[in-house]
Amino acid sequence: MLQKKLIEKFLNRVEGSTFKVIFWDGDSVLISNGEDEEVEFEIIFRQKLDLNELKDSPQLKLGEAYMEGKIDLKGRLRDVLQTGAKNIDNLSDGASDYSYEEFMEKQQTLSREEQEAGVRNHYDLGNDFFDLWHDDTRTYSCAYFQSRDDSLKDAQLQKTDHILKKLNLAPGERLLDIGCG
Repeated sequence: MLQKKLIEKFLNRVEGSTFKVIFWDGDSVLISNGEDEEVEFEIIFRQKLDLNELKDSPQLKLGEAYMEGKIDLKGRLRDVLQTGAKNIDNLSDGASDYSYEEFMEKQQTLSREEQEAGVRNHYDLGNDFFDLWHDDTRTYSCAYFQSRDDSLKDAQLQKTDHILKKLNLAPGERLLDIGCG
């Protein structure tokens, strides 16, 4: 009972959307802080989540819970993602207390070790994860398919060749593909 109330309180921070939350025991609640009362999507909690983890990094933990099947969605994923993006400050504890300038200043005061830890926490997901959707080139950005029969690996190599031809790199110059994730 308490966990459902805390999740409801957390999600009541969302503005501009109307959606339904269905809990693991079948109970449901309507979250509506917008003008339109029509339900745009549903969030279905298949099991209880660790609220301490959710509080610390809500967007990341909700995304992980979705990937792990702990929560499910009914409706357009695009609507859910747009609602989350519009409410990033509302869902992040204390995030709205900082201006952009204060945020950037805080980033610049972090030590190299703190910055590296932040990057590892966000991106170091392990090879098993990337094996689910990468070919063996491990190229992170979009591929360039020249025909329907191209494999992902072929399309990634074609994309690299296409970029290199356009860049006309001189001997000794290199290309670093940082992706667009």
